[in-house]
Amino acid sequence: MTRDEVASRITDLIRDRSVVEVEIIREDMKLVEDLGFDSLDRIELGIVIEDEFGIEVEDSVLKEIATVRDVINMVLR
Repeated sequence: MTRDEVASRITDLIRDRSVVEVEIIREDMKLVEDLGFDSLDRIELGIVIEDEFGIEVEDSVLKEIATVRDVINMVLR
């Protein structure tokens, strides 16, 4: 899967879970400040990413993720 494909899928997953209506999700957007995520939303996103990409996401990593770009980079690692 290319970076663009991962980024597209991640933005779709984030858009589906965001409490803020946003037409375009940019990679520099902050999950909490810009998209309204809380700690429970981050955990849910981690679970969905695990299922979608077949990877394991540590809770400690989820706590450090601040932006959409951080999520994309985590999946690409």
